[in-house]
Amino acid sequence: MWFWPATGQMTSIGGLPQQRSGYQFIRAAGGWAVQAGPADQAVCGNCAGPLRPVYFLADRGQSVTRVGLANAQPSALTAAF
Repeated sequence: MWFWPATGQMTSIGGLPQQRSGYQFIRAAGGWAVQAGPADQAVCGNCAGPLRPVYFLADRGQSVTRVGLANAQPSALTAAF
């Protein structure tokens, strides 16, 4: 869901499946990189954890496009966009 504080409106984001652990958004050129939050902690302190889908949400977009898989935090993905 997008929430606009100025208007109080909420709009769902198309293409994002229900995700119990929520989503992480990081600014990318022309939009946002979106990745599901990790459901579980990695098995070791240095492990990145399992691969999770990464989506791209264009500025003013109403739905996401799946762009790949990653096990890094979205902040580490900005170079890829």
